[in-house]
Amino acid sequence: MILLSFSVLIIAGCAKRTSSDLSSLPEVSMSLEPIELSVENHNWLDVVVFVVHGGQRTRIVTVTAAKNASALIPEFALRHHGQIRLLAHAVGNPEPFLSEVIVVQRGMRIAWTLESDLKRSSVAIW
Repeated sequence: MILLSFSVLIIAGCAKRTSSDLSSLPEVSMSLEPIELSVENHNWLDVVVFVVHGGQRTRIVTVTAAKNASALIPEFALRHHGQIRLLAHAVGNPEPFLSEVIVVQRGMRIAWTLESDLKRSSVAIW
């Protein structure tokens, strides 16, 4: 009898949901538009910029020494509640720099200024 009751509960839990069941779930409306990233490199080395999202990293742009570059952070990188981190890897330097967590939303822009000592870099979001 207990085994039969347990089987019924398992089957009920695996049953397909109807559309009325799905309408009661909260709707998540996170915009997945790409975000513009501008990088100003004051470093003496070329820097490869990655976006870290959901345990992965995606290469965004390479910025030549003492130059500027812009790129779009792709929408798939923003799917983790819009929380990202930026990672700068100066070519030839074994120590990359990882920014703090940045929460982005639709229409925002990010400006990242990389200094000669990457630990002194700054991020502006608007």
